[in-house]
Amino acid sequence: PLFLTKRCEMRGFVLLVASAVACVDAAAAADDFLLEEALAADAECVDASGQDCALSALQVGGVVQQILQETLPSRSFNGSGSQAVMAQLEYELEVGAGSAERSALALGLLELVGLGILGVDRCYMGQCCLGILKGVTMGGFFLWAFLDYLAVIITILFRSPDINAMGLKGHFMQGEGAIAFWLVFLGLGMKCCVGGFKSYLVLSSLRHGDASTSTEKTEG
Repeated sequence: PLFLTKRCEMRGFVLLVASAVACVDAAAAADDFLLEEALAADAECVDASGQDCALSALQVGGVVQQILQETLPSRSFNGSGSQAVMAQLEYELEVGAGSAERSALALGLLELVGLGILGVDRCYMGQCCLGILKGVTMGGFFLWAFLDYLAVIITILFRSPDINAMGLKGHFMQGEGAIAFWLVFLGLGMKCCVGGFKSYLVLSSLRHGDASTSTEKTEG
């Protein structure tokens, strides 16, 4: 009986986590699957005394879904998970940051320190799903991150009041244009200086190695 009880508790906990994750995710439209799993768990998970010991994943999933429907009334939780994900991606590409203003200074700093590869820039601009996808793929194998980097840097250097490039859409806060410009300008200058100094050190070490090899051959 103790073994059966522990097994039931573990199965109920797993269903609880699965229900919460599936409902919180924008692709959590598979509530029919959760209902079937919960009913199956309730039917199978019975201890030696014949009483149901399963944690009610049905109730947990229903409560979480109800909360999400109340907080996000425009979202539809019907259909498959893949369709919900695609709908979310299309929504983010179309709306972007929406009417909320973003800091050009913060966005430029994120790009300069390299956090764009992890998708932090997209998340900051209100595109969380795209940001996660970008981070998982390491910036779209660095190509996506590089294009976003150019789009943000060029937009800030031109002191544009908003951004609309590479799917990044949003309005910048007023009064930060000049500060963001100088931040990006100086940051690019420092990167160029550091990169040039590193290249000089590498070339110097290679030349020194070639010179040492030639001297050893001559002496030999």
